[in-house]
Parts: sequence; C-alpha cells; structure tokens
Amino acid sequence: MARSRSEKARTGCAGRISSWTLLVALAPAAAALAQHPPRLVFVVTTGADHPPAGPGVTLRQALEAAAADPRDNVVRFDPRVFAESTVRIVLERGLALRAGPEGAGHDTLEAAGCRIEIAGRMDTGPLLTAHGLTLAFRNVSFDASSTRGLYLSDCPEVRFERCTLSGSLGAGITAFGSGAVQVIESTITGCRTHAIETHDQVALLAAESSLSGNGQSGLAQFDRSRAILADCRLDDNGRWAAVVSASASLRADRTEMRRSGLAHLDAGADSHVELNDCSLRESKRFGIMAGGRSQVRLIRCAVTSQAARGIELQDEAQAVLRQTLVGWNGHFGIVLFGRSIAHIDGGSISGNRGHGMAVRDQATAEAYDCRFERNEYSGIGAPDAGSHARALARRCTFHGNGMRPIFRGPMHIDPPVPTVARIDGRFVLVRTPPRATVDLYLDTGGEAARYLRTVVADDIGTFRLSLDEVPSGQVMTAAATTVDGHTSEFNVIAAQPDREILAALLARTGPLSDAGGPIDTDAAVQRWRPGTHVVFQFAERPPPHVVRYVQWFTQRLGDWTTGTVTADAAFEPPTSLPPGAMSVPIEFAYQTDERLRGAGGTTYTRWDSQGFFTGPIRIVLARAGPAELPCPRVAVHEMLHAMGLYHARVGLLSRMQGMTPPATGYVNDFAPAPTFHDVLALQVLYKQKVMSRITIAQLTRAGLLPQAPGPSLAAVRPSERPTTEEPESAELNHQTASRQ
Repeated sequence: MARSRSEKARTGCAGRISSWTLLVALAPAAAALAQHPPRLVFVVTTGADHPPAGPGVTLRQALEAAAADPRDNVVRFDPRVFAESTVRIVLERGLALRAGPEGAGHDTLEAAGCRIEIAGRMDTGPLLTAHGLTLAFRNVSFDASSTRGLYLSDCPEVRFERCTLSGSLGAGITAFGSGAVQVIESTITGCRTHAIETHDQVALLAAESSLSGNGQSGLAQFDRSRAILADCRLDDNGRWAAVVSASASLRADRTEMRRSGLAHLDAGADSHVELNDCSLRESKRFGIMAGGRSQVRLIRCAVTSQAARGIELQDEAQAVLRQTLVGWNGHFGIVLFGRSIAHIDGGSISGNRGHGMAVRDQATAEAYDCRFERNEYSGIGAPDAGSHARALARRCTFHGNGMRPIFRGPMHIDPPVPTVARIDGRFVLVRTPPRATVDLYLDTGGEAARYLRTVVADDIGTFRLSLDEVPSGQVMTAAATTVDGHTSEFNVIAAQPDREILAALLARTGPLSDAGGPIDTDAAVQRWRPGTHVVFQFAERPPPHVVRYVQWFTQRLGDWTTGTVTADAAFEPPTSLPPGAMSVPIEFAYQTDERLRGAGGTTYTRWDSQGFFTGPIRIVLARAGPAELPCPRVAVHEMLHAMGLYHARVGLLSRMQGMTPPATGYVNDFAPAPTFHDVLALQVLYKQKVMSRITIAQLTRAGLLPQAPGPSLAAVRPSERPTTEEPESAELNHQTASRQ
C-alpha cells in the first residue's frame, strides 16, 4: 500500500533514530510503552482554563489527571468542540505536572484533526513544568512569548513530534536532571536566549527540526548533558548555533548552521563535539571557536563563507578534520593559539582571505593529504621551528596561494629547507636535515601542486635524484619534515636547465631578465676572481634570525661555487682582512633613502674589462618598520647580486619576492633559499676559471648553457617587455631587490 510523504518521513526518521546510541538511555521507557498500551483516554471538551459550570474537562484537568494515573494515558480533544483547523487555549497560570504516588505511565497529548495552540497570560514562570513524567506531544503549538517556555525536570522521556514552540522570555525548552528529550520534525524559534537548554545528565535527540531565530543560540549544553542532532537547521541565532560547555557532548549529523551572530559552534571546558556531513556557513564572525580542553571532530563537513575565521582553537582544544572543506572565509581558514592541536586528514583548505591555516604560540598542526588552494596568504603559516609551535604537512598539495605554500618565519629556513648542494651532470645532491622525510612534487611553477613521491635523507642529511625524473616544462619542489615533526618551507630542487633563466641570472639578458627582449649572446658575466674570500661586513648587528640565515648562506657558498670563491659574514667592526679577502659593506637605511629607490635593498657593483669585480661594492638594506622584523631573504637576495647574479623572473632572485599578485610575466614562488636555477647559475659562473671576459656565447660553446630555449616555467615567458627597468652604465650596475 502506498504511503504518504509524511508517513515516509516519519518511518525514515524512526529508522535512523533506532540506530543512535542515545536511545540506549531511552530503551526502558520504550519497553514500558510496548508492555503497557494506553488504558485511559482523557478528552478535553473546553478551551477554557477554569472548570466549567457544567460538564466538561479542561486541558489542565486532563493533563493533571493523566499524570497522576500510573497507566499509559492519552489526552485528546473532542472533535465536536474543536472543529476548527487551529484552536488556541490560553492558560491563566503555568501548568505544573507531577507523577502521582504510584508513579506515571507514558502519557500522550495528541491533537488529531486540528492544531492546538497553548499560550499563557503569566508574566513570569514557565508555561509548562513537568517533573518525573514520560510525555509525548504531537501536533501541538506552544506560544511562550509571555512566559519562560517549558521546564522539564527528571522526566524519563518527553517527546515533541511535529510541534512548534515560538517565543520565550528565556529558553524554549529547559531540561534538568537525568531524563531524555526528543524533538522530532518540530520548530523552536523566537526565544530570548536558547531554543533548547540542557543541564545535568539530560539526553537530547533532535531530528528533522529547526532551532532557528533565537536570541542567543539554537542549543546550549551544560554539565554532562548529551545531544544528537540529525537533519536539523540552526539558522539566524543571535550568537551561536550551538554552545557546548563543561563536560557536555554533541553529535550532529547532516545538520546545517547558518548566519550565527558570533560563531556557529562554541565548544569549551571538557566538551566533546562530533559533526558528520554538516554545513556551517555565513557566520557573522567565526565558524567554530573551541577552547579549554574541548575536543571537536569534523567528518565530511564544510565550514565556509564566515565573515572572519573558519575555525579558531585556543587553550588546549583539539580538533580532528577528515575530508572536510574549510573555505572562503574572511580571514584565516584555521588558526591555532595556546597549546591547541589540529589533525587534518584529506579535505581542502581553500579560498580563505588569510593563511589557509595559521599556527601560533605553542600550538601543533598536522596535515596529511590535504589540498591548500587559492588562499590569499600562504597555505600554512607558522613560526620557525625554534619557537614552541609545530607545523607538519605530509603529501599535501598547494595551488594558487598568494604567498608561499608553507610560510615559516621570521627566518624561513628553520627547519632547513631542502637545498641543492651540488649538480653533477644529470644528478643533483640535495642537503636537508638528517634523516628527514622529504616529500617531492612536480608542477610548472614550483608551488607543490602535484605530489610525486617521498624520500628519506641519510644520516648526514643528503639524498640524490636524477634530472630525468623532471619532465620538460616542470620543476621539482620539496619540503622536509624533521624527525621531531616540523615541516620546512618548499624549495625548487630540480629542473631541466633553462637557457633563458640562466641568461637572465648570469648576464641580465633575455626575456626573463630585467632588460627583456631576446638573449644577447655577447652579454658578459661578472664574478669574483678565483681564490677570493668575500667578507660581507654588516655595519650593525642585525636581529638573530637574520644572523642565522646569513651564516647558513655563507657556509654553503663554497659548495655552490665549487670552492672557487668562499665567503663569510662579519657582524662586528673588522680589525683587518686576511690576504685575498674582499669586503662587501652592508648598511641599513630608512625606506625614504634615495639609494634604495623605494625597494627593500640595493646592491652596487663595479667590475673591470675582464668582468671581475673590483670595488667599491656595497649593499644597502631597508630598515624594518617599528612593528616589523627584517626579512633575511632580502639580505641574501642582495648578497647573491654581490656574487654576480642578476634578477630573473623566478626564484630567490625574482623581483616578486614578497609581493602579490605577481606582475605580468613573473612567477611568485617566494623561494625561501637559493633554488636549483640559482645554484646552477653559481656553478656555471665559477666553473670557468678563464681570466678574461666571458660571454653567453662562450658558456654555450662550453656546454654550460643549453643551446636552445627550453619550456621550463613557460608560463612566465612574457608577451611584452616588462615595465620595471634598472639604470645601467658601462661600469656601474645598479641592482635592486623588491620590497619584502
């Protein structure tokens, strides 16, 4: 026999409810109902709230009599009296129901054939108070606009089915004690505080219901109360969709929360929350706020389009996200403070207006197989590993983020990023932390868009790979995770040698250089004489993170120049230079200094007719603002200029270091350290020990440059000459890095 839509809905709802763990607590009441079918039927014959002069039964009399009787009773309405589609009964005072001396059965108030509206005229107190009862309300409306809603205390089970409760001077339903409340296919709205408020050890089940449009929240849980929401909507509540505190627990399945005033979910203290297949959208501030020692699990959920942050964790809160989308939020997708912990498996963190995920203080974030796409800042932003925060990312992919895939600051190389140590023909030796787990990626722009495979470094922190692994037109990017669980920033460690990139780096010529246009094969390189020891002399000691980065850089220059030239950095006034050493002074100036030309740093170099640097050579760096930390990459960017490399449109020598969005023809890869192209250029520059002028043509004939342009990073090849140019004379090359 065909069933109606409402019958199917009720049957489907009952089928789902029967599997929920909450009903373990309701089993005794359900068994009692099956064993004791209704024995008495109380019929309401008048809509008045006071006993009639003649025969008749009021709603108050019927409910009180049913409560006092220990059997399972039904309260119905006389269809001859209540013939209209909607009947309104106004109570003169609150209705208080208690079980009789012999206990209470399972009583049901059922409005069949019409809808009963129950309202009250009292200014204080609840519309209905029930203690120790098992009740069911079907097809009943409660107008609590001049009362304090419904108070339930130690009721084994109270069930509202296809009911409406509108308005309350407090909460719509407030439940205390150890009972259970079921709200099925019902609506609670317009309450001054919460739609439902649970305390003590109350167990709540709400299915296919709306808890929307209330002054504070749709659901507020306290103490050790438990709740399950299934297929519900919690929209347009004044502060929260749900607030879960103390040791309360909430599970929500297929539930929507929209347009909350502060946060859709506020979890605190020792609460536990699990959301499955839920959607949290369009909060006026946050999607989820969790603090204390709360634990939150999101499985196949979407936390999207909040005005501010998607998820904020504080204190010692913990969150687990599995196959969940956190996207298009007005600030960070996820941010962690205090000692909070986030564990992410799969899913996507995309389109957020800040970092996809930001890690602060002593927090820990671990992400596995997650996509970070089109976030306005970085995919993941975290302080250096030397701080107390920990960020781990394994096999995650990154695409279209405004800054680096992973941002570690202020030093950027703590933990150390994978960096090319040496290039031997078609093989590359890469240096990384000892025994680090290194994830390798391939894509066209160095942003870690496609995961390739994982390698493990040896005990001294090296591994080898072949350039044959890198398809033409792509680059290999790597991030290292240390044995103690810190993941580095990404760096480009392998690519097919690219003639146009090398020509730009070595001789400031070609379409990827500042000069633009075709490659001038007569363009010459500039470098230090073999055997020179370069001392980068700082006029004043920079902050510790800059000192550490500069020391890391100078210690590796000898490898990159194959020992032809070595370098050191001095941060104290020099006494004397060793034989064969050349000093490169580095001073700081305010941003308005004309020598900076509005950039973050400038390098002045001079060379002789053979292309060897002579001097004076100096570097000027912009001072950081009062609330800023200087970026060490700016210093190393300029120091690479002082070693003979020019700007290119990719890597650490790109003018786009730190600027979004990239100008036409630039790749904004925000390399934290010299890339494969930079190291290859240094090796080429210092491999030739010819004591005369060296040109691009000579390097090509020597087999050090490809003879034809390759397709690597084809997306950066401009269709027109760049608008940013630098002045140049025959003997003075004025090189400028971009703002950081």
